[in-house]
Amino acid sequence: MKRGDNRIINESLFHLACGPDSRVFRCTSYLINGWRFNVKDRDMYLKSQNSGVLVRGDENTGNLDYFGVLTYIIE
Repeated sequence: MKRGDNRIINESLFHLACGPDSRVFRCTSYLINGWRFNVKDRDMYLKSQNSGVLVRGDENTGNLDYFGVLTYIIE
């Protein structure tokens, strides 16, 4: 935590508010561990679709499965 002007600012919140670093690399496709992922906009022009992502939840903790579509890939 930082103090300034009689306000307490959480560092994580401050970094989120600053936005992404301008030095990051954005790409429309990414190959990792033998799997290729594309962002949704790129998939529109391809016969095969590979922009969906599934994260399995843990039934013991009550977390549900999450399914989403990649809109950005930031490295």
